[in-house]
Amino acid sequence: LERAKSMFEDALSASERVNGSEHPETAQILNSLGAVLISSKQPQEALPLIERAAEIDRKALGPHHAQTLSVLLNLGAVAYNQDKFDLAERTEREILPVFSAQQGPLAPTTLLVKNNLALALSATGKFSEAEALFLETLEGFETVYGGDHSETLNCYLNLARHFLQVGNISEAKRLYDLYLPRYSSVVGESHHSYKDIEKQYQLLLV
Repeated sequence: LERAKSMFEDALSASERVNGSEHPETAQILNSLGAVLISSKQPQEALPLIERAAEIDRKALGPHHAQTLSVLLNLGAVAYNQDKFDLAERTEREILPVFSAQQGPLAPTTLLVKNNLALALSATGKFSEAEALFLETLEGFETVYGGDHSETLNCYLNLARHFLQVGNISEAKRLYDLYLPRYSSVVGESHHSYKDIEKQYQLLLV
């Protein structure tokens, strides 16, 4: 990864020299360098690079261009994982209507963005709006993939945790009751992730 980082840093310097600092190719290298930094466990260094790439692409290509949307999709996820929830919320709000218009409201990427926005809203205490989006996302993934798909199951878990956060224990328990048998059929009861989630569920029964 250090070699890849060095290669992208050299490519960035070359692109800035040849194409200029505001060129889409420069933005693409910035985004790629950010991905390498994330893989190298350096997400704090990655975030400003991806932000810069997004700003370049917005100006050079427009907010609806595929490259711009790809960078913004990356930016929203990285910002959320860095606890930059306001930035994550702004980014997901920006791209959700674009993906919905371009790909359709039930497209997997549209649903993913909607889920990410719900997570960001929940993290900033906007629980009512988050809950509505979690429910819409769950319904969408159930329609597209069915109830046992990994994306659908992830929505069940997100919604259960949301209800726990807002103190709706009975609804959280209902969702765990739906989620656990389905997740068990996918990964098995011996899987560490299943055991971790089952422990969370057992705490509800105390």
